[in-house]
Amino acid sequence: MTTFQAIPISPERVVPADVNVGERLRAIRHLRRATLRTVAERAKLSESFLSQVERGKASASIASLTRIAAALGVNVADLFEPHASRAHPRVLRRDSRPALAFGNLGRKYLLTPRPLEYLTVFVGEPDPGGSTGYEP
Repeated sequence: MTTFQAIPISPERVVPADVNVGERLRAIRHLRRATLRTVAERAKLSESFLSQVERGKASASIASLTRIAAALGVNVADLFEPHASRAHPRVLRRDSRPALAFGNLGRKYLLTPRPLEYLTVFVGEPDPGGSTGYEP
């Protein structure tokens, strides 16, 4: 006979996060210092429609949200993230940074996760005696 044991589900898994997508769009746009017009042109949408979405006066389709997110340089999932900190550029922790060797001179570590379309940050760490060129 097979028995099943109940596994408790935490409340945060059951209750959906209350996220205002329009407010998130506006916050991300302001972080990027982009105008309504610029984002609307990149997303191939009207400026008035984008403004209405940001103010909660219109609902955007998944296709429109995908284009708006791409115009802002974020993933669509970032628009639904309950914590506003996800709208800021993220940085990889030291133990999860991919390392790229550059010869016997040292390593470069990727600081920004992929895919950040408009920004990739590396830190270089030369080995003792290593350098990036002939001149100091």
